[in-house]
Amino acid sequence: MEVKRIVKHWSKGVIVKLLGHIVGFKALENRLNICWAKHGVLNIVDLGQKYYLVNFTNKEDQKIAITNGLWLSFYHYLSVRAWCSNLCHNRKAIVNLVVWVRIFGLPIECYDNRVLTSISDCIGKT
Repeated sequence: MEVKRIVKHWSKGVIVKLLGHIVGFKALENRLNICWAKHGVLNIVDLGQKYYLVNFTNKEDQKIAITNGLWLSFYHYLSVRAWCSNLCHNRKAIVNLVVWVRIFGLPIECYDNRVLTSISDCIGKT
């Protein structure tokens, strides 16, 4: 019974992995409040190794955090995934990451499926 209560408390949470340099806790908290706390309040717990548990009071805010990414905080990407019970955050490697690449000045004739695939293959696996 106690376990169910605890799991329910964290069910509106997400696990955030900061990719890149460390950002101050308060700075990250302020930034996430601006981006994600649209309908309620969020609380952040520093899990160490650049992982954070962000818990929302509103399910819609959690949905925004999970589905409206690509998230940046101070020019560093954030990997966001839904919280689940028994999650061992520091042992789960980030296997896939969706990124948006903007190439300025690309000639219109390069907007071809084969050319764009070649460019994306140079950046990473597609």
